[in-house]
Amino acid sequence: MRAFFTLTAVIFLLCLPALAKEEKKPVIEVAGRLAAIFAKGKIRIALQDEYRPFRIENPKPGYPGIDVELAETLAKALGVQVEYVYLPLDDLLRETGKGTVDIGFGGISATLERARNVHFSDPYMTTTPAALLSRDALPPESESVNYTRRPFKSLADLKYAGRLTIGVRANTSNAALLASDEEFKKHTIKIFTDRTTAIAALEKREIDALVADDVYIRALMMKRPELSARFLALADVYVEDHICAVLPRGDAEFWNYVNFFIKDIKRTGRMQAITRKYLESSNWF
Repeated sequence: MRAFFTLTAVIFLLCLPALAKEEKKPVIEVAGRLAAIFAKGKIRIALQDEYRPFRIENPKPGYPGIDVELAETLAKALGVQVEYVYLPLDDLLRETGKGTVDIGFGGISATLERARNVHFSDPYMTTTPAALLSRDALPPESESVNYTRRPFKSLADLKYAGRLTIGVRANTSNAALLASDEEFKKHTIKIFTDRTTAIAALEKREIDALVADDVYIRALMMKRPELSARFLALADVYVEDHICAVLPRGDAEFWNYVNFFIKDIKRTGRMQAITRKYLESSNWF
């Protein structure tokens, strides 16, 4: 019996190294997107086709647009060069989702539907759906001395304007809002492929109002102050839209870095300085 236990102990001791080797699994290092960006010395950034003041074609020196300045600040923080890819919004979201670009900017609102295919960063700006309303569409004022004129300040006030034809750009969060919000069921919604065509339709009185984000509406009114004689800007908060960067899914390290970058440029005031250049001044026109 003693010999049996001795033999068993010897066999157990001989197997220990093998068991130890089996339990010790090799560490596999996976190079993520952030490591690849450092290795290439370049970040590939998608920007939406011209969308003032987020991106401006043929800009004045020092005024390329909010998102361009944000992209340059990110590249500088990473210590790499930038390769820009200019795309329509739908293509930008699709290519970012496929991972052919590292990150995308474009005054893009975060939505649950879009989040199925891309990651959103923390918001770097907060906007609201706004409108440019024809003054001809305002309800007539009463001649009564006791009549209190109703102010029109936000999209919520369109319910007092009767039935309207409202224009909006296709495939945007604003188009989704107009289609889903009960407040707009009585109105006729007309979809446009781009904002330039929509503005032309508004000026030709083919539509009564144009809905876009408040940044675009405010910038348009600063650039073209003569519009105020015919149109009223409704730019007070209706609902909050969070403007975010879009990133390919599945890389938490890069996503965390971009979120930390956004927090830092807000903390230091850099983000506020960029937006003030375009939203509180007309020097970029």
